[in-house]
Amino acid sequence: MEPLTCQRVVDAGKFESSLHSHPLAVTFWRICFQPCLPWEHFEVKIRFLLGVIWASPNTLLGLLIGGIGMCFGAKAQVAGRAIEFSEGGIKWLIHRFPNGQFTLAMTLGHVVIGQTKAALEISRVHETVHVRQYERWGPFFIPAYVIASIYVWARGRRLYRDNPFEIEAYDADDLTGAM
Repeated sequence: MEPLTCQRVVDAGKFESSLHSHPLAVTFWRICFQPCLPWEHFEVKIRFLLGVIWASPNTLLGLLIGGIGMCFGAKAQVAGRAIEFSEGGIKWLIHRFPNGQFTLAMTLGHVVIGQTKAALEISRVHETVHVRQYERWGPFFIPAYVIASIYVWARGRRLYRDNPFEIEAYDADDLTGAM
């Protein structure tokens, strides 16, 4: 499924650049106030907003983690349809995961946490696929992901790489040459 996009007709660059240090405000502006062509892309905007709402429980968890990370030196930026957090407390947290030193990034709704900005750039295509998966699965994404991992592991396959959600994300990487 192709990501939903919207042709923008207003250059809001000055407004967005004044908010560069506030990624949440920029994202809110882009979603709610940047107009699309009148009625032509109304369905696209509504479907996108419904996806944001549907994924919001997981996004709130990601924002909580990102906010705590920022208290310990993490940086935030907006990339595409996600808010990304990296460095500082986020890097420390990721290193605490099993095999965390090998984890570049992780997605929670419309939030991506990554070890470094470079890690976020490398994994952006992959993590964008997960953002779209959260938009489809909403609050059921994490349970579905865990169940899929357990299922493939019980069948003697790899817990992470053979998970159907990861296969879809790695296929996107292969198409773009990323990761």
